[in-house]
Amino acid sequence: AAADGGVLAGVLYRNSGTDNQDNVDIIVEILDADGSTVLNTVTETLDVAYSFANALDCPAYAQDTIYIPTGWEPSSTGNYILRATIDAGTEDATPGNNVMSKVIVFTEDEYGHDDEAELTEEAFPRDSESIPGYYDPTGQGNFYHTVNGGSTAYGITVAFGENSGTNQGGAPAELEFETRLYYYDGAVGITDSDFESSFWTFDPAWAGTTQYLSFEDPIDLDGDAVYFVGVIAEYESEGALTVAVQPNSDTDNSTGEYNVTGAGDYVWFTSQTYTPGIRLILTERVSVEEISSLNGINLLQNRPNPATSTTTFAFELSTSKDVQFEIRDLSGRVVTSMDRG
Repeated sequence: AAADGGVLAGVLYRNSGTDNQDNVDIIVEILDADGSTVLNTVTETLDVAYSFANALDCPAYAQDTIYIPTGWEPSSTGNYILRATIDAGTEDATPGNNVMSKVIVFTEDEYGHDDEAELTEEAFPRDSESIPGYYDPTGQGNFYHTVNGGSTAYGITVAFGENSGTNQGGAPAELEFETRLYYYDGAVGITDSDFESSFWTFDPAWAGTTQYLSFEDPIDLDGDAVYFVGVIAEYESEGALTVAVQPNSDTDNSTGEYNVTGAGDYVWFTSQTYTPGIRLILTERVSVEEISSLNGINLLQNRPNPATSTTTFAFELSTSKDVQFEIRDLSGRVVTSMDRG
């Protein structure tokens, strides 16, 4: 709300010259969708913009960040432009690099970091060294900070890459993956935070498209809480889980990638150079039919989880089928299997 500071503009800046700059102003403007009308202006004055050589800290930081409350809130949904201008006065040798603009899209229910018009690259998993012809575990996701309480998460949209669900030869291949919402705990990191999970089998028709994938149950979100939301193929798979990404865009450190450490463990790494096309959806939407999308079978989350002695799995069938139930360890190896007839 405007009374609480309104839209917060985060501006990364640096002095690329050799001399310090005094009394530098950063002017933040909100414009309408076509940029013809300025709706709001606020000016923030920096005491000193230090050059790299004169920085107060050693080693010096190449850039700094300032957060500027605009005191503005949108009156309606739609597109707006946020423009930041650094006014360093007549002494600035290169005034041409002092302006940057970004589009802000306000919607009823969609929470995201990416610009859908700039999803020009594809995040691809690594080839597996342990299982020839397979891909390593992989995942892509984003942080979401729910400043205000009262929202409910119903699912996510995923912009799948054009090669998603294909094998190393480019042909369609089986791919099982999960959508997850982590209750982010900064003390333990994403990997060890609690999460809610829904299971999916990739439909080849989803490649190169954006799909809405609902959570198993709606999830109430707390105010002033941080969540991490994404897709993950936790085990080696024949089909690739790929996501369309916006390159050179993770200025707010919101991106996470599931990958292997030097010690051979798989964890979520943050602060990437790109932003994946994964958005959190805060109203109930019509989703794909989950049972049919899972080839007629839907495996539900076990209860209790975690378990100490026994746990129960439920599954749903759309038609009569023969069912074999497998238990696998963390590396994907079958520990035991049961033919249920």
